[in-house]
Amino acid sequence: MRESAREDHAGRHTDGAHRDRHGARRTRDLGAKGEALMGFETPAMLWGLLVAGLPVAIHLIQRRRARVVPFAAIEFLLAGDARQARRLRVQQWLVLALRVGLLAALVLALAKPYATADAQPAVASGEPSAVVLLLDDSASMAAESESGERLFDRMREAARARIEAGGPLARFGLVATSRPARALTEDLTQDQSELLRVLDRLEVSDRGADPSQSLYEAERLLEDSVDEAKVLWIGSDRAHHAWSAAPTLVSQQTEEAPTWLEVAPLAIDPNRENLSIDGVTPTPGAGPSGETGFEVEITNHGERAAKAEVRVRVGERVSAVSLEVPAGESQQANLYMALEVDLGERQGVAELTSEADVLKVDDRFHFELSEARALRIAVVNGSPRNVPWLDEVFFVRAGLAARGATGERWSPEHVQTTELTSGLLIHTDVLILANVGALADSQALAIRRFVQEGGGLLIAVGDQMGAQSNASYGGLLPTPIRGLKRRDTRLMNASSRDLDGGLSIERRDHPILRAFTSEESGSLTRARARTLALLNEQRRPGLEILARWSQGEPALLELPMGEGRILLLTTSLDRDGSDLVLRTSFVPFLQRTVEYLAGRFDRDHGGSLALGAPTVLDAPPGSGPVVLTGPRGLELELEARAARPGQPERVELPPLERAGAYSLSRRNDPLGARGFCLNVDRGESGLAVYEPRELQGRLHGSGDKSDVPSPQVNLAGAVSAAAPARGEPLWPLALLALFGILVGEAWFALRAG
Repeated sequence: MRESAREDHAGRHTDGAHRDRHGARRTRDLGAKGEALMGFETPAMLWGLLVAGLPVAIHLIQRRRARVVPFAAIEFLLAGDARQARRLRVQQWLVLALRVGLLAALVLALAKPYATADAQPAVASGEPSAVVLLLDDSASMAAESESGERLFDRMREAARARIEAGGPLARFGLVATSRPARALTEDLTQDQSELLRVLDRLEVSDRGADPSQSLYEAERLLEDSVDEAKVLWIGSDRAHHAWSAAPTLVSQQTEEAPTWLEVAPLAIDPNRENLSIDGVTPTPGAGPSGETGFEVEITNHGERAAKAEVRVRVGERVSAVSLEVPAGESQQANLYMALEVDLGERQGVAELTSEADVLKVDDRFHFELSEARALRIAVVNGSPRNVPWLDEVFFVRAGLAARGATGERWSPEHVQTTELTSGLLIHTDVLILANVGALADSQALAIRRFVQEGGGLLIAVGDQMGAQSNASYGGLLPTPIRGLKRRDTRLMNASSRDLDGGLSIERRDHPILRAFTSEESGSLTRARARTLALLNEQRRPGLEILARWSQGEPALLELPMGEGRILLLTTSLDRDGSDLVLRTSFVPFLQRTVEYLAGRFDRDHGGSLALGAPTVLDAPPGSGPVVLTGPRGLELELEARAARPGQPERVELPPLERAGAYSLSRRNDPLGARGFCLNVDRGESGLAVYEPRELQGRLHGSGDKSDVPSPQVNLAGAVSAAAPARGEPLWPLALLALFGILVGEAWFALRAG
């Protein structure tokens, strides 16, 4: 039933959603609720108004060119008929004005003006109405102005004013948009005091927004109403990260009672910025003296570079560093801290401080300290040589050793192709196949099982590989190799100004490549290949091209397989295939690739844990009830159950609302506690918003779903009741004026004749 209603609704909003039962246009669309405003569909055309000054300019130029020559006969005639001379001058000025108006009317018609109404309620106070207030309580609504006022507080005051303006005949419902979206009132009610109490109890959460489900809940409250006027009031920051996925508004109402739409004028000061901590990667032993290292990723969502102080706190220990993050980019801060083995602290938090930061909830990131275990890497040399610096894995060996020299415990093992066995893979986190031309069936099967169980695989193509390698790899290649392409080595030795491009990064936000997007670390993008693999065009599910060579050939590809990942580099890891290994960014590129394949950049330390979602976890060891503790003094007693006899006990957690560090323990055995961390959805950090009229158009299905809004947070006026997305067209009036001016000029021309 709802599907058919959705189809009917799409046509109704564009054709006749605002016509009454007699087919007449409702007068309250425009002008009935406030002063009329005007906009333009193509405002750039208004520059053409400058053309309207051409007749005046020509007239003035002609006047300057004319030289007065005394002529007695003409002076006698003019002196004899001064009245006629004055009339001619008036006619000339009128013709000049008509010509200016003619050009201006033409330009205005091309600009397509439209009229709309100002920010007034769709339904007058005292009229019977059903109003549902969509209240955005997601994390981004905690954004603050310079005075410290939260956007959420503005929304709550606007909602309070809307309820009080409804009058005694209005019934209201409240819906909260944060996950899980929910109705705060069971049905529509006229009890304004109860509505205001519910509104006062609502607080901004750390969860993300779910506009789709909240719109469904709102329309569910409206669909059973018998009131004539139905209004959907939206109190939100209109953030692109949430509303870009909102569906077209579904209405089950008839054309006699359309749903009106009001959007509250909520926005943050346009000059504010926002920085966020997007992830923390703790690495035991990464410091110069064996300290634990912390790689903290900071993203600047604003349009100006911003300075920030970053701190990592574990128990009473604190490490801090200051840095400047370029506009629209991410940057890593590396901090180190000496942690004792028996410290007992297994959780920490990273924090940042920035003067212009508009949103504070994403300035903290809680994390778990992983066990100090060596990262195990197996490197298979497919083309060994006696001369060390010509060997296939010479630069790989040096790059991995450079990371080990910092104190972090990496354990690389270099083997030949014949030594690659399933026994080796049991003790391996990351496998690197460097120019391995062919695999035995048992080797391919063992590697496939290794990747599906969570291992990482890097395949680098060299001169030993080709189309003949496809069969032996048994589907491990993300896409089949069509052949090898060798470029002219003279071009590789040419000066940089004679070469076109290098590597083009397709996924600038990828954990491996996001560190190489700035100019300072751009030597990776200047790498050029002498020999590269040409790939078939077939695309497997999940396949993603991360980078391309200068002529568009894929350079780095990723394919997920089971719990693990496969990366394919279409050139070799030695000097024969490219100059990548000679670039200063090769060592960090190699190390980040290994860490990514090992899962070091996986930000969700709690697996599938998410704010606002029910979760089932393994119960901690021991007996008795399970106690969940968390932020703001949270303490819940939960029951542990086994799905079947003999299976381990599991605990079902309720939807959690606050970001922070949590702990599960047995009340009778607190020493076996298990911790996990939840963080604010980083999608809430973006500043891009839709203007109220853009959002209205999207919900009515008349807006372009692919439109990307302005990245600035601009203060915009509210939208009145569900008028068309661009208001009443006025350009026909401009064309009518154009026709009238043409008639007027023709009449003056006939009179002059």
